[in-house]
Amino acid sequence: MTAPVETLRLAALTWVKAYASPVGTALAEDDAIFADAPFPRPALPYLTIKVISPGASRGFDEQIDGLTVGGAPTKRGKGHRTAVISIQGYGEDTAEWLEELRLSCATADAVGDTLAAAGYPRLGFFTLDAVQDLDQLIDTSTEARYGLDFTVHYAVTGAARTQVELATIEATVTQTSDAYPDLETIITVSA
Repeated sequence: MTAPVETLRLAALTWVKAYASPVGTALAEDDAIFADAPFPRPALPYLTIKVISPGASRGFDEQIDGLTVGGAPTKRGKGHRTAVISIQGYGEDTAEWLEELRLSCATADAVGDTLAAAGYPRLGFFTLDAVQDLDQLIDTSTEARYGLDFTVHYAVTGAARTQVELATIEATVTQTSDAYPDLETIITVSA
């Protein structure tokens, strides 16, 4: 699975809508939006989702050997990635929504099952941060704002590649010099 930014965004939106509200209720359609959405903001309260870092490598990637259906050897890369997703809450209720998301990190199996049922890969959401109070003065009143960043762990596997057959190249080079009058060099390259 590769997790391009759009896959991470949509999977995070699915997770937020399923887990940000108290059990038994769901967020309304416009209660969670993408931070860069090109349309007017909904009425308070709502959450915004932004992928800050789409996938830094964790450790070293490994090579997986396999075979095609015809028996040709294949190689593919596999590795672990870490993304960072920032979720910002606008309005008083959103501090509680962010705390619900934070608590859902402890139920990784349930979150993974929810994402798998929606057609997304299993992603692991984690955070060690506390919900941050980011209130801001707008005009003459203060708007309640909160924020929390989540780390997302996932695995990637590249496409299977068959080994390339290289042609054999043969060349004969004849050199003459006073020191070595009959020097002949034969170069053969094969793979």
